[in-house]
Amino acid sequence: MTEDGRLLNIREAAEALGEPMHTLRHWESKFSELRPLRQDGGRRLYRSSDMEVLRRIQALVRRDGLTSAGVRRILGGDEGDWAGERLGVVARELREMAGDIERVLGRRV
Repeated sequence: MTEDGRLLNIREAAEALGEPMHTLRHWESKFSELRPLRQDGGRRLYRSSDMEVLRRIQALVRRDGLTSAGVRRILGGDEGDWAGERLGVVARELREMAGDIERVLGRRV
């Protein structure tokens, strides 16, 4: 739903987020907090509350690098584990960067 109260179909919601439609369908299957309305025939209609949940999921996945399990914990109210989840992602990224640097320099850093 937009600010003017209009419901968004899946294409409009996906375009608003800059995500493919299949990503929204995937997130819906993974996160029970995301439940758009359904028309006859199963067409999804996204309210403003659905768009808020989608934006939160998108930020946690794309910006913060969380896994589906990490996002589920946060959406479920267990934000205490977010730091541990995020540290794991950062540590993995740092190890990858160190490996790239070692390959370029030809020696261990």
